[in-house]
Amino acid sequence: MAEFRGRYLDEVVPARFRNEMIAPYLRATESGLPVYTVQDITDPAGRLIHFERLLLPFARDGKTVDRILAALEFVCADGDFDDKALLSAPAAAPTLQLSATIETRAMAR
Repeated sequence: MAEFRGRYLDEVVPARFRNEMIAPYLRATESGLPVYTVQDITDPAGRLIHFERLLLPFARDGKTVDRILAALEFVCADGDFDDKALLSAPAAAPTLQLSATIETRAMAR
């Protein structure tokens, strides 16, 4: 994943999957709310990987999202998978299994 550092998402995601991969980031940016997704992808050996992503939007001015912290987790049933080119060159489009916008509310005192 080090090859992603310092680069924009649309620079590293293949064009044919760009809309599916970027949509959760756009939702977090537009709503200002955290977004959680689970997508199924396969590694180069064909093993099924569950790709979990939690996106936390931040706004320096308190209104307009200008940063997103992304936590990514890859889970494989047997614990063994090849992470090389997992996101930058997947064999097929990721299959969305779950997508949730996390509603936040003020804590009651």
